[in-house]
Amino acid sequence: MALLSGLLAGGCSSTRIKHLPPKEFIAQAQQIEAMNSATWTTYIGASTTRACLEYGDVIGFGSKSRTIVYWTELEGLPTELRQKLKEGRRPWIPWQEKADKSRDNKPLQTVESACVRGEPEPLFAKNNPQIKSHSFALRSTTEATEEVVLLSGDRIIIQNGGCEYYANLFRYESTQILARDSSATYWGAETAKALRKLQALRPSVVFDLTKAAEALEKLAKEPGKLSLDAEIPVEGDGTEFLQTRVVLKGGGLLQGQAGGYVAFDLVKGPL
Repeated sequence: MALLSGLLAGGCSSTRIKHLPPKEFIAQAQQIEAMNSATWTTYIGASTTRACLEYGDVIGFGSKSRTIVYWTELEGLPTELRQKLKEGRRPWIPWQEKADKSRDNKPLQTVESACVRGEPEPLFAKNNPQIKSHSFALRSTTEATEEVVLLSGDRIIIQNGGCEYYANLFRYESTQILARDSSATYWGAETAKALRKLQALRPSVVFDLTKAAEALEKLAKEPGKLSLDAEIPVEGDGTEFLQTRVVLKGGGLLQGQAGGYVAFDLVKGPL
């Protein structure tokens, strides 16, 4: 348990730490049991006073994926749950383990059909006049990678996934992205610009890219309204759990060439 000891030594000290009230911590922990290939949540463990979870994206851009360690005080949790955590018992069983246990008792077709979303398909048509080159490769029955280079020189990489969710993870590269700031407000504005450029290409998506851009543009005008890794609901594009959400991932400068990139996720579900 070296990882747990390191995280808890200073009260879950790490580069990306966030405290959650007990109710929110429980809600986040329940995502461990929810079938989802867009994001993941794992239970790290508990000290004598605190419990920790780790959250992140299944597919991250670049060499290092973004993760967040969530923690809460044990004393704020329900008695039964607190006792389990102190005894080292896992209250939440990952959905993958449940699927593995049931696989021997179910036909293969039944297990695969648990994913309500179908196999990913390309978002862009090869004959799009604005596209210089295009590639699409299935990584599994639920995940695919698509890469597009535009005549303008802009490059788009999409991780297309999700089992009970629609989840598209975008990285938009352009010489016009200068990465002048590290704030969520700056990257929210850059993401809005990228969304409008994507909409002009007319990709085959289940998201309203224009409304997503408008939502970010509105929030970017209000200091403190945007934050990285937070889900931002898109008003007018679906309702309740089928409402589109944007997740800002930030960006940076490209290595060895001019320009920068902006990364963001579009998610809708569970279906």
